[in-house]
Amino acid sequence: MALDHGLLNLPLAKRGNFDKELNDHLAAEKSVKADQLFQRKTAFNDAHSRAKYLYLLLDNVLVRAEAERRGLKLSEFREVLKTVRDSKPKLAAVAFEPFIKCSGKECRHCGRIYDEPVKDHACSSDDCPGHNHPR
Repeated sequence: MALDHGLLNLPLAKRGNFDKELNDHLAAEKSVKADQLFQRKTAFNDAHSRAKYLYLLLDNVLVRAEAERRGLKLSEFREVLKTVRDSKPKLAAVAFEPFIKCSGKECRHCGRIYDEPVKDHACSSDDCPGHNHPR
């Protein structure tokens, strides 16, 4: 708000409290930024927990073969995968997909096919023969 000479001629009591308006505006802006940060953190934490789950499903044979193809030790390649898991969890699903066997989406016990990869003992169906007998 630009000050003109007409506003300067008003007494202070009638001008309004510019500092209060500014403080209210800054508080509202800070609240919006805090909400956005909370949403980003929540999305990151959700993606990170999913990336941790996918990391557990990695097939050792496929990971070892890729490490040899790239000329890395298995431990070095695992560190690269852990870095993707921890720092860029949204990319983990794409990065880990070649190392998760396709049959991971199918329960070995009952044959049901799921959208998400499942471990042998993680089938959520109550009538699955392997549901009560984890490996």
